[in-house]
Amino acid sequence: ALRRAASLRRCVAASLRRRAMRRAASHILLQHKPYSFLSPSTNAKGNKQFASQLLVRKNLRNGAQWSADEPATMLPRLQCAGRLDADSTGLMIWSTSEQIVRHIIGASTSVEKEYIVRVRGAEAWTRDRRADIAEILQSGVSLDGAPLKRADVGWLNESQLRFVLREGKHRQIRRMCEYVGLEATSVKRVRIGDIKLAGLGVGQWTPIGWVRAANLLNLDDGGRRRQPSRGAETT
Repeated sequence: ALRRAASLRRCVAASLRRRAMRRAASHILLQHKPYSFLSPSTNAKGNKQFASQLLVRKNLRNGAQWSADEPATMLPRLQCAGRLDADSTGLMIWSTSEQIVRHIIGASTSVEKEYIVRVRGAEAWTRDRRADIAEILQSGVSLDGAPLKRADVGWLNESQLRFVLREGKHRQIRRMCEYVGLEATSVKRVRIGDIKLAGLGVGQWTPIGWVRAANLLNLDDGGRRRQPSRGAETT
């Protein structure tokens, strides 16, 4: 029994060491994507550039440090955790951790993505009409032959909406707006989980530690999903 207990302790210790090494080797980057830059998996046309090309030292946020041997653009296994269309802007997360990426954009994800959307077409609508449209956008839209997950949608003013989504279909917000007779003229992602865009200038990026990122994305120390927290810090 004592030998079995000692063996179990060694196995647990080895597992914890491997987990710590994976975390230490992972890179997680936050970026403020500008207009017209492309996400991965997009076919570049003309003189379009990819957002990943901006992950260079001169675009580091003031005060941020980058000590890795290779430039961020050259990191092996670097993936985008949530694409943005070329004509959309805002927060993008890049990571070499498949665990982080899968948690954010996997099929069963519950991680919230918040957007500020400017629209055209509601100028003459009454307050009641706008309220009805917000309700439809929250739970009454189907795309690609299937109903969308419930979204949180509300008017900020007569020309702006706030969307909180828990999925990411191709051009989802623009298509949702078209569904109700609106044109989305600008889409800006301002939050993923509890990670906020605040303070990150257009085109800038900054690394974030695994432990802090996991906390803001509602992951426990072992990388498993936990219940969302409230009042979390911002970047």
